[in-house]
Amino acid sequence: RHLSRQVAMPTKKRAPPQPSEAFTCGRITWVIVLTISVVIMLAAPTSRKVIPTPPTALELTPVSFVQTPTARVAYRIMGTSLDKTPLVFIHGWPLNSLTWRGLAAELKCGEEQKCIFFDTPGAGLTEVTNTHNYRFTSQAATFKHALDTLKVPKFSLVAFNTGASVARCLANIAQGKVEKMVIFNTEISYHIPPWIKEYQYLSLLPGFSTTLSFLMGFPTLLRSPLMFGGCFHNQDLIMGEFFDYYVNPMRYNEHVLAGQLKILQGIDWSLVDTFEFMHKNITCPVLAIWGADDPTFPVSPGRQHMHTLPNLVKFHEIPHRKLFLHEEDPAQCAQLMRPFI
Repeated sequence: RHLSRQVAMPTKKRAPPQPSEAFTCGRITWVIVLTISVVIMLAAPTSRKVIPTPPTALELTPVSFVQTPTARVAYRIMGTSLDKTPLVFIHGWPLNSLTWRGLAAELKCGEEQKCIFFDTPGAGLTEVTNTHNYRFTSQAATFKHALDTLKVPKFSLVAFNTGASVARCLANIAQGKVEKMVIFNTEISYHIPPWIKEYQYLSLLPGFSTTLSFLMGFPTLLRSPLMFGGCFHNQDLIMGEFFDYYVNPMRYNEHVLAGQLKILQGIDWSLVDTFEFMHKNITCPVLAIWGADDPTFPVSPGRQHMHTLPNLVKFHEIPHRKLFLHEEDPAQCAQLMRPFI
C-alpha cells in the first residue's frame, strides 16, 4: 500500500509453498543443518586472535533517535555541510549501521558532505513496536517518515543487500527527493539466494534462535556456505571485527537475534519479483557496484536486473569480492563512488 504508483505484476508467478509443506520442509532442512553442523564443529577450532583497532569516526559519532509511527529509529549524522546533497546509508541483513565505518572513513564523510547512517528497524539500536511491519515497502515508509521528520528535503541513497531493496522502495515513494542512488549487491527478481528460504522456514521453529546463537560460536561453521562463507573473499575477516560487531551481539543478546530474524521473515520474494517493474518508476541516476564472486546474488543476473533501471549510469564489477564488498574493500568502493556522488 506504500507504493506511490501502480506496479504491474510480473507474468511469472512464484507458487508459494503450502503451510504444511513449508513446515515439513523446514523440519527436514533443520535436521540436515544440525547434522552437518555437528560434523563441522567436531573439527572446528574455537580460539581466535583479536587485534584491537582504534574506533572509527563513525563509531565515535553520537547516536540520536527519531520517532516514527512504529519505530524509534537510531541514526548517526556526520557533518553539517549542505553544499552537496546528503548521503543516506541503509545497511543490509544481518548487520547494523556500523558496517559503513570503513566506507565512511574512505569517503571522508562529514568533511565535505553530510552523511546520515540509519539502523534498520529490527537491527542495531533502533526500537520497534509490536505492530511494526518488516516488509521492504514498510521499512521504506519508516525511513521516509524519519527523513521528513529530520527535514531532509533531498538526499542520495547508499545501500547493499536487503538495505538496497528498501532503498529502491524508498526511491519509489519519495520521487523528487532522491537525487542519486548507489547500490551494492542486492536482491534480484526471480532469484532466491541459497539457504535463505530455508532459514526463513527454520526461524519459525521453536528453539531455532537458541540453537543458532550456539552454532555461531564455531569459526568453521561461520566460514561455511551455511553462514558467512559467501560474504567474504578473505574469510579470515569473519573472525575479526566482523565477529565482534555483528556475530557476538547475536550470540549473547536474544533481542538482537530476534530482531534480525524478524527482518529475515519480512523478506517477501513475490515483492522482489515485482522490482523489475518498479524500477521503471525510479528515474534518478543509479550506480551499481557488484562483488563479482558473490554466490548470494550472482553477477550475471545482477547485471541484467540492474539494467532494468532506466537511468543506470554504470555497473561496476569488482573481482574477488563477494556480498560484503564494502566491508572487505571500502577503499575501492569509495574510489568508484567519488566521481558519482
